[in-house]
Amino acid sequence: MYEEAIGFIAGNARRRQIIEILEASKKATLAELSKKTHSPAKIISTMMDEMETKGLVKHEGGAYVLTELGDEVAKKIKGV
Repeated sequence: MYEEAIGFIAGNARRRQIIEILEASKKATLAELSKKTHSPAKIISTMMDEMETKGLVKHEGGAYVLTELGDEVAKKIKGV
């Protein structure tokens, strides 16, 4: 699952950017992610749903945060 998650994130520039934003800021709302990625909220919402399903992020108190798996992937893709 770990290697699959790395491929899932590393294979898409926008997902990679989202993971990097969450690693740096620790949490972000949908609106913040949309603004920082210069992407429509609908696209980011769909991506966040996909990443949540894969166990990379979770939605807490109106914001998204990395899970333990998401944090491990974020650290790994820095070197990719």
